[in-house]
Amino acid sequence: MALKLYVSLPLKITIDKQGPKVILKRGWRAKIIFEFTLRQMKRFHQIFGLLVLLVFLLTGQYMDHYQHHLREMPDGMRMLYRTRHIYILLTGLVHLGIGTYFFYERQLWRRILQFIGSTLLVISSVLLLAAFFYEPKLENLYTPVSHWAIYAVATGTLLHLFCGAGQRREVRTQTDV
Repeated sequence: MALKLYVSLPLKITIDKQGPKVILKRGWRAKIIFEFTLRQMKRFHQIFGLLVLLVFLLTGQYMDHYQHHLREMPDGMRMLYRTRHIYILLTGLVHLGIGTYFFYERQLWRRILQFIGSTLLVISSVLLLAAFFYEPKLENLYTPVSHWAIYAVATGTLLHLFCGAGQRREVRTQTDV
């Protein structure tokens, strides 16, 4: 049994026992673009988490060099820069944590929720980076982007937590990965 999602593009997303696959269809031909095995999914979260941590360091350098340590800046704008900066760190650490302990669940519906959770976490990281540059310039501490990103982080993390709740774990060896 596999879940198939069709989008308006000639793409098909399939989730089965081996993990998610993104398939590009052209006429009668179909080509697998992405196939996330267990090792690839773990590696994806680890590498993406490290990239987000690099972005965290770069946004810190941006605040230091281009915003002059946030000195002589209104309190609201300074608060928005700092909180978005810390939120970027949060998503990077969440990705590293999931990448460390990730494994596919046996039931299909749990694997689907894992994929949705991982997708939400990636989206939230991108939204928080956009919010870092966009929201501090808005008036009245308006945060149209980051609050959705924080909802996505919370939902993605809770989906991963929910998928693993109540499951018996087998002892896994290095060859199982």
